[in-house]
Amino acid sequence: MELTLDQLNQYDGTNPSNPIYIAVKGRIFDVSTAKSFYGPGGSYAMFAGKDATRALAKMSKNDEDVVGSLDGLTEKEIGVLDDWEKKFEAKYRITLSNVHATLPPPVHVSRGIAAHPTDTVEKRCAIKCRERGWELGRMGW
Repeated sequence: MELTLDQLNQYDGTNPSNPIYIAVKGRIFDVSTAKSFYGPGGSYAMFAGKDATRALAKMSKNDEDVVGSLDGLTEKEIGVLDDWEKKFEAKYRITLSNVHATLPPPVHVSRGIAAHPTDTVEKRCAIKCRERGWELGRMGW
């Protein structure tokens, strides 16, 4: 099952009958148990109902960084993102395996990762792993 970014936005904590979801690297986590952090008025409320991938990697709360794009991230930022992903996996339930967003048509290539309408975070990560000589089977792909 997939959610579009518009559908994900419905799980931002403003409707008390809905859970609070955050997407990280294409996976959607139910963070409802941390309502004081991610719910309205919480210190991380800006991530609720959104793909917080880039913001987590950059340790940013800026609205322009609350997107799923990995373009232009440094290796250090990718490492920070991986650490956040592990924290989310340990603490929160994965609700859905994918958030679906239409990416812009190929315009540029950043660090060998093309933005393409059929591209996904998983594909881009797999490409990066292959470039580094990592075995994809060990990463779960």
